Amino acid sequence: MPFSDDVDLSQMPELSSNLMLLTAFENPDRFRFETAGEKIAQDYGASLAGKFSDEIAQNAPLEGFTEQCRMAVSQRAPTYYRSPLNSYARLVLPTWGEGHVMLLLAAVTKTS
Repeated sequence: MPFSDDVDLSQMPELSSNLMLLTAFENPDRFRFETAGEKIAQDYGASLAGKFSDEIAQNAPLEGFTEQCRMAVSQRAPTYYRSPLNSYARLVLPTWGEGHVMLLLAAVTKTS
């Protein structure tokens, strides 16, 4: 598992509009959007930065997203979700910091 401080979105400019960074909190498990790419915010229909995943409507492309984040943290492994109805897929990658999963890197892409 990569370290949280190794994540640098400026090194991936061609992907940044499809990426999100979320801080993972424990007890209770919550996930705060630090950044959400332009394409994600456009598809979702609202800005996400600073909001918690359990405070937003779980609609495309983020339906079931909080549960996917919980699975990535509990399993300490990447999780993948492909929407059967909305033609997109999502990947959530946990990163390690300060002795626990500290940050999640997530990507959303259109599928055919």
